[in-house]
Amino acid sequence: MKFKYYKPKYNNLKRTSEILQILGKYGFTFFAEKINIEEVFGKIKIPANSNIMNMSTGERIRCAFEELGTTFIKLGQILSTRSDLLDSDILTELKKLQDDVNPNSYEDLNTVFFSQFNKNIEDKVKYINKKPLAAASIGQVYFAVLETGDKVIIKIQRPNIENTIRMDLDILRSIARLLDEYLNYSGISFIQIYEEFSNQILRELDYNFEARNCDKFREIHKNDYKIYIPEINWELTSQKVLTMEWIDGIKISEIENNDKYYNKIEISQVWIKAIMKQVFIHGFFHADPHPGNILILKNNRIALIDFGMVGFIDKNTIEFISEIFIALTINDTQSIVDALFEMDAISMDADVQKIYHDLNIFIHYYYSLSLSKINITELLTEFLRFCRENNLKLPSQVSLLSKTLITLEGGVREINPSISISEILTDFAKDFYKDKLSLKNIALESKYSIKGFLSDFKSLPRQLRILLKSIEKNNIKIAIDDSSFVKIDKTLNHVTNIISISLIIAGLIVGSSLVITTKVEPTLWGYPVLGIIGYLASAIMGLVLIISIVIAQRKR
Repeated sequence: MKFKYYKPKYNNLKRTSEILQILGKYGFTFFAEKINIEEVFGKIKIPANSNIMNMSTGERIRCAFEELGTTFIKLGQILSTRSDLLDSDILTELKKLQDDVNPNSYEDLNTVFFSQFNKNIEDKVKYINKKPLAAASIGQVYFAVLETGDKVIIKIQRPNIENTIRMDLDILRSIARLLDEYLNYSGISFIQIYEEFSNQILRELDYNFEARNCDKFREIHKNDYKIYIPEINWELTSQKVLTMEWIDGIKISEIENNDKYYNKIEISQVWIKAIMKQVFIHGFFHADPHPGNILILKNNRIALIDFGMVGFIDKNTIEFISEIFIALTINDTQSIVDALFEMDAISMDADVQKIYHDLNIFIHYYYSLSLSKINITELLTEFLRFCRENNLKLPSQVSLLSKTLITLEGGVREINPSISISEILTDFAKDFYKDKLSLKNIALESKYSIKGFLSDFKSLPRQLRILLKSIEKNNIKIAIDDSSFVKIDKTLNHVTNIISISLIIAGLIVGSSLVITTKVEPTLWGYPVLGIIGYLASAIMGLVLIISIVIAQRKR
């Protein structure tokens, strides 16, 4: 079956033809065949190349993406994180994609700088090395000294790269829609993958986004002596120019030559704990912690750089991940399945029995291993393979977090092969939950939880009215036996009493939570006595309520 006639936009004709030629060159001619592309371009001639045909699928995809340029290299790098979608051989090849390219001339980049600040670079700085420190697909990086004497790096976006990327995105959107319409790949939405990728690469095109990320990480780690985040120079930062503090450190690869000056064990632990803090405490993390984005400073300090790729993860998802991890350690299959249902990862038509079966095999393998022997990369890869084979739809933030942890472990093992991330993660989790379960944090959590409950409770009358109107509109009649009214009346009275008492308890908890977070005198064990009394009263009333409910149930 062919796709419906596909007609690209006029200004995309040349680029679409180029893309199809390159895809066809590497054996992916089905795109042209399926969308009747000959009607637009004529018969596409694909040169025969036996060497290409002897490549694996993963190698051909990687080579095609490299030849297609920036947008597709970035797409491949994003897809390399999706172990839940692609086989390991393809992922291995996609991880090899590098966006190092031949640099543009200094004059070309100066033109972009001028478009942002109406001045040449030399007019804004005391000195600049016109030879770039790095040349990536989107931008080039230069070393400079400001008039103040401060050393900085200036990253300038390549000329016209935004237009090229936006044109490619337009073509990719059309392809994704066609694939979703005509290919029935269970559990895969090509347009969703496209949207995630599009959002990511468009953020990378705006250096203000990266600068704000940097400032946020600087705030997160402001009290961490072992973690340093460079400072942004906002006067020389715009959409296409990023200026930040120069970090005088060494690369991880250079540690071996300076082994006597650095403690590799301490550095690896600092690195891991920094990412754990970002994930579990702030829900905002550096999503590309490979060795190239880490600099080692004196006294075993580390500096994080390059904040173009970040991850966000909400509190509920963190809770689900924690539940899965804990359930894995205690061989609790049911809790893992429950957490996956709560995450909406399991569809209604899923083969639940197969999920249980495959999950039991997965747990059986890791349950007997000590934490020191658990390889996070292997664990996550196997879990994502299990998800893929059972068509489980994990949130994209979970996939990005998995990729981050895999990248982190790979980088850390370069300097400390014997390290166990799972052990450090467990120790961090213990401290994290110990702090979380403190009386003050419980009070704060209770306050917000009760507020949420009360908000939901307030919406019930409105929801009931909507239901009744719907019933009335559709002329649905409900028949109730008269003999049942006495029982209903008793039940309603009982429910009303329960709700009333519950509201009083809720009020006590909210009030006590507010008091507990203050320092109102008198105090006991460092906490306001009034707040403690409120908690005790709500506990007693709650116990009485539970007993009354149990008695009522026995009488039925």
